Amino acid sequence: MWVKLGYDPRKDVNARKYQTLDYRLKAMHGLGSTVRCKRNYSNYTLPYKSAPVSKQKPAVLTATLNQEQNLKKERHLYENVYIYREGMVPPSRQMFYQYCDVLVAEIQEMLAKLPDPLPGIRCHEKRGWLPTDFDVQCREILNKQVRAVLRKRMNIPEDHPTSLPRKRKYGIKLKYNKMINKKTKKNATNSTEI
Repeated sequence: MWVKLGYDPRKDVNARKYQTLDYRLKAMHGLGSTVRCKRNYSNYTLPYKSAPVSKQKPAVLTATLNQEQNLKKERHLYENVYIYREGMVPPSRQMFYQYCDVLVAEIQEMLAKLPDPLPGIRCHEKRGWLPTDFDVQCREILNKQVRAVLRKRMNIPEDHPTSLPRKRKYGIKLKYNKMINKKTKKNATNSTEI
């Protein structure tokens, strides 16, 4: 957040609308095709590192048409990066929004209804001027909206589960069973020796 020289938002209660909401979109079946990650590590690999020496990729200059299309996409993406509107899907899975840029009626009403803190109350280190779990409530509201939009886009029925099944950790259980088996074998051999 850019701040005017000399302005301290920790001393101004009205600065709470400029606090940051950390919104993360949880994994949902088929989400990778609709919401992309912020960083794609294939963009960071050098051409000579990503391909064998015998099959190096030649450098190709893009046409001006492609550059114009990319500029339009970037401009559209930039407009949606910092403002959340109802009925949209965030451009990436993790976003940082200021509360004043979350244009959801329910959240803006919640902000407006917040009472002023009592005199002498200081700004909290983590929550700022907002009450406990205010950010959790805002994330739940955004999650409901985003999931509804994604369900429509991906043609997923309302009663169909969208979360991915959890993987079981067999390795820990197997190690534990092996340890128990070793102990019981030792005890069995020690009891036969006596």
